[in-house]
Amino acid sequence: MDHLLMYHTTITERMKRILEEELDKINDAAEIISESLKDPEHLLHVFGTGGHSIMAAEELFFRAGGIVQTDPIFFSGVSQINGGIKTQIERVPGIAKIILKAHRIQEKEVMIISSQAGINSLTIEAAEESKRLGLTVIGIEGRDVCDRVPRDCVSRHPSGKNLHDIADITIDAKIPYGDAVIAVDGAEQNIGPV
Repeated sequence: MDHLLMYHTTITERMKRILEEELDKINDAAEIISESLKDPEHLLHVFGTGGHSIMAAEELFFRAGGIVQTDPIFFSGVSQINGGIKTQIERVPGIAKIILKAHRIQEKEVMIISSQAGINSLTIEAAEESKRLGLTVIGIEGRDVCDRVPRDCVSRHPSGKNLHDIADITIDAKIPYGDAVIAVDGAEQNIGPV
């Protein structure tokens, strides 16, 4: 089987698993978001807390057919446009409160937090601060990644918590440990990120 077909098959299988295994959580999240957005003053906040997770906020903001009441929380300090090393900033405690203060956040709104493993300080603090402000938190993470990171990295926050410990609903994005899923003969690393 060629690599493109293998990749397509793998991604399709993971999407099918999301629909089969996460559908109830997705529907619950949709209902909570819908109820919140019935108030025209409410916003749906979306925070990708580092690296590629920022794409969740980018994908929901200002898209044809998307939710107009979306507040993307873009923190360029962790964006890959600044280079890969900048993603280390998401491990530094104390940043999330500062970022969230720059946004109009109201009680009974919803915060979606996207994180590959849900372990970094920025992720944990964004979830905790959102809860403190009275928001419902929907987490999106890859549980396989979260469960298999080296034990000394299970949480990179002093509380020892992960995103799924704080979020009201956590949706598993079915990202495998290592993310890339296609082995190439002679290559040291897989290709094809999920």
